[in-house]
Amino acid sequence: MKRPIILLLVFVLVLTTLLAGCGSKSSDTVNSEGSDNVANEPDDQKSDDQNADDQEADANDAPSGAVELSFWTFQELHKGFMDDAVERWNEAKPDRPISLLVDVFPYDEMHNKLLISLQSGTGAPDIADIEIGEFANFLKGSEPSLVPLNRVLEPELDKFVLGRLTTYSKV
Repeated sequence: MKRPIILLLVFVLVLTTLLAGCGSKSSDTVNSEGSDNVANEPDDQKSDDQNADDQEADANDAPSGAVELSFWTFQELHKGFMDDAVERWNEAKPDRPISLLVDVFPYDEMHNKLLISLQSGTGAPDIADIEIGEFANFLKGSEPSLVPLNRVLEPELDKFVLGRLTTYSKV
């Protein structure tokens, strides 16, 4: 039971690390209304003010000297998963702590905003949660805007179902 969960965690972390280099140098994102790190529309359970407060609390809870990373997702459950992963990372590697600033957007808005920011070369997060059905849109063109993680993933290939990884490759 533990092995599939660990493999899933490793896969998600590897996939999100794939996108870690595609963002801008700044960890701040600005929406169309000009407010930092807050999605344009609240999720079903939180207001924009609560989202901003949550992100402020996350940033304040970060260990000193933590590397700030921004993460966009379309699913509140994925935010919880990544928050847990950051907590476990910081416990396991206190010498290299991270702080994750999370924005949860509606599905279409997040994918459209991410695609536009990658194409324009500005405003993208450090890590993005791209839904499998949308992933092909991010591989179009001669040179995808996503960072290849072949060197990180290749030593671990024997732990994955290779058929699942072909979706995330460009031939």
